[in-house]
Amino acid sequence: MAEQFLEQVNCVALASLVEGLNPPPAREDFEPITWVAIERGHRFTAASLAAGTRDAARVSYALARCFEQFDAIITRFRSYALYRSCAG
Repeated sequence: MAEQFLEQVNCVALASLVEGLNPPPAREDFEPITWVAIERGHRFTAASLAAGTRDAARVSYALARCFEQFDAIITRFRSYALYRSCAG
């Protein structure tokens, strides 16, 4: 969930950045994965970004409760397992 939100934000940020360039860049100016991200960023709606923001806030709140018990989350795998155990 949080990863999807971060992906949305990154794609939208890239798309926004490209819109401000003059002359407008072409596909061949970017690595293929970057161009795909730019194209995805143009397709996200305000509603999907708002939903992603809401979901990211829920995850952040659940993780914040975990930090009452733990000082750090060491790995991605562990953080997900910790989130699942704390979020119930």
